[in-house]
Amino acid sequence: MEEYKIPVIIGPTGVGKTRFVHEIAEKINISIISADSRQFYIYMDIGTAKPKLSEIYRYNYHLINFLYPQDFITAVDYAKKATEKIKNSIKKNKIPFLVGGTGLYIKAIFEPFSPLPSRSEKIRENLEKISSSELYNELKKIDKERALKLNINDKQRIIRALEIYYTTGKTFTELTQNPIKSELSPVYIGLTMERDKLYEAIEKRFLKMLKEGFIEEVEFLIKIGYGPWNHAFNAHGYMEIYSYLKGEITYKEMIHRAIVNLKHYSRKQLIWFNKLKDVVWINSKNADTGYVLKLLANVLHERGVL
Repeated sequence: MEEYKIPVIIGPTGVGKTRFVHEIAEKINISIISADSRQFYIYMDIGTAKPKLSEIYRYNYHLINFLYPQDFITAVDYAKKATEKIKNSIKKNKIPFLVGGTGLYIKAIFEPFSPLPSRSEKIRENLEKISSSELYNELKKIDKERALKLNINDKQRIIRALEIYYTTGKTFTELTQNPIKSELSPVYIGLTMERDKLYEAIEKRFLKMLKEGFIEEVEFLIKIGYGPWNHAFNAHGYMEIYSYLKGEITYKEMIHRAIVNLKHYSRKQLIWFNKLKDVVWINSKNADTGYVLKLLANVLHERGVL
């Protein structure tokens, strides 16, 4: 089986992955496959730092704006779609760049899980009637390892893990322990910066989002029927703004909570990415564009991509 090496731009939220890959796209013939699980959703543009529509077309993006906020996609299903886009890009002689910060979805491409059972509407219908906290406690008894990786409010993923167990008698963890060999292998380029500078960038970006209309975006989503009952609303900033709009917290509290949660998320991302092997880390704050692109070209050439 022929192996294809795929460049993967990783890094914490706010580090500048989008700007970085756009600079690459101006120099070489690439396509960009999004690995940001919240940029999948239509209507959620400002809060997910989604590229502008003109940039999506200009830089040949894939897997952006293909779901509605009520939809949910598993890592397995995402990996199938991403793999298809990657192979199509290769056929068209474009270098596919995977870009994003959703570690589990990236992992699923290069370490495919064993086939998981199809959804059971009967099981799901019964589980939907139970509160997220009750379901989470049930999952902790059945599959503690999976439960610890999920947020207690991530009801869709909790339901999926329980559904798998009730359908097969095996836990999600058991079924995903032995990944299948993939013909794709990653070439990881990690963007990083000093922690204090990263936190400063996160704060500035969130305040910029507010100026660009983030609150109005959430108001629109609520107006057309979306809210915390949809999986997509787990995206950082949306729940905090929702609470503010409902009068549960003040404007100042909303900003504080959102920024604190974003910083916490960036730490979790770094912990995940630091476990990966052979990552070439680049300080995105200090390195000038010419230097970074030259370094990237050398890395890709050494790894057999260019």
